[in-house]
Amino acid sequence: MGERAEGTLFRPEFNRSVRVEVAPSALTEDAGAIFLRAVADRLGLPSALARVLDHRVQHLVTHPLAELLTTRILLLAQGWRDQDNADALRDDPALRLAVSTRTGTTPLQRPGTTLTPDGLASQPTLSRMQGMLGSQFNRFQLSEALVDRACARILAAVGRRDEVTFDIDSFARPAHGKQEGVRYNGHYHMECFHPLVAYADTGDMLAVRLRPGNVHTADDVRSLLTPLLPKVQTLGKKVWLRMDCGYANGKLMAWLQQRHVKFITRLANNPGLRGAAKAWYDRTLAEWRLGPAADGRPRQATYEFWWRAKSWTNVLRVVTVLVERDYAHGELFHHEFFLATNAARTEGTSADILARYRQRGEAEQRIGEFLTDIAAPVSSVPHPRKDTTADARGPGVERQVVHKRRVGAAENEVSLLLGAFAYNLLHALRTELVPALGVRLSIKTLRERVLKTAATVTRHARQVIVRINPAKASLWALVGRVMLPTVETTEGMPA
Repeated sequence: MGERAEGTLFRPEFNRSVRVEVAPSALTEDAGAIFLRAVADRLGLPSALARVLDHRVQHLVTHPLAELLTTRILLLAQGWRDQDNADALRDDPALRLAVSTRTGTTPLQRPGTTLTPDGLASQPTLSRMQGMLGSQFNRFQLSEALVDRACARILAAVGRRDEVTFDIDSFARPAHGKQEGVRYNGHYHMECFHPLVAYADTGDMLAVRLRPGNVHTADDVRSLLTPLLPKVQTLGKKVWLRMDCGYANGKLMAWLQQRHVKFITRLANNPGLRGAAKAWYDRTLAEWRLGPAADGRPRQATYEFWWRAKSWTNVLRVVTVLVERDYAHGELFHHEFFLATNAARTEGTSADILARYRQRGEAEQRIGEFLTDIAAPVSSVPHPRKDTTADARGPGVERQVVHKRRVGAAENEVSLLLGAFAYNLLHALRTELVPALGVRLSIKTLRERVLKTAATVTRHARQVIVRINPAKASLWALVGRVMLPTVETTEGMPA
């Protein structure tokens, strides 16, 4: 590799003219965190999170709770999902500026007292913060703040609509160890949690709740929806709920009917449903056998009938959907499935009901994005805490005792809730960029093209100057005009 001069890290053999050195000034790879903090303030996130209670002894607090919450959310949004990343990024200048409640240049200065924050909070501090937020009161406040901010953003963006649709679904969150709530789920064939989530048709996450891994799909749905429905009903005159066949039970559907919620749910195929549609099914197949469609594409047909299962309270409208097999792709069988709804025929034809239900695929994509790019891994190990105590061997002799605090399900639910705030923050940014860019970016692309930006951070008098990578300057100027229109710019460059 060659000799190293003072300050040189290495010289690559492929080009001896290249020398890698430590930068003399403060650098960051996460300048986008400053942008996200500005967007979070615009969306009212700090005031919404102020509802939670800080149970710490306040005169001994170094990092205010607002800074801890902002730290965790911004790190998740920037792609730093492990709490240990806070230690590695402790001195990152952009993150120090973005999470701080202090103004001016003080977030970048060394503190004058031991109770003034010096960079990001450590991993143990963030871990204790999540433990404190795990109380029932604080988790309720986080859940309320999540849906309130999401509804406020939706109303500001699109206003109150005639109809609004939202989805509920569940997913498996793999976990290891013996922590509280981890159970084997026979459907997913793994040890996991089984969280429940709700999404608006705008893509905003409305709620998330952690459940033990072995619960039924529909467990806890009504307790999740009870505080959620009144807030969703402020978004539109008529509310639609889409759900999968795991939620199609009589009690839930009757409960939704009483609350004037229109629902569309898929039904599990069974002999009774097939028998009710058999005559239509046979006629349709006979017609299809006469020849392929004129355009060569697979055809579909729908058929309606009224149905009431033994466990249902009401008779419901059932839409049978038959999709012709795709010969070109080697499909062997036609695809038949059933949808149930309490919507009258005047509120939508069979084709309307089917089209509305198929939009549910967007919500499933959002869940995948949340799990892949945002959600922190659930903690599976106890958190150590060291105490210094007197040793029995004699006076003046001390020893360190390590206490291990178990990770409860409540703490892992807090982790999901904070991830939901990070997701909504990123989703708000990319949604408002659609008119300017002409395309909706994925979370991953948004990070790569906008947020993951190299920059130098310098202090000059009473100002902090952040100079970003010139290759991304034009994009940042565009984002600034869209998201922060009151910010002054000079020659197309962000202020």
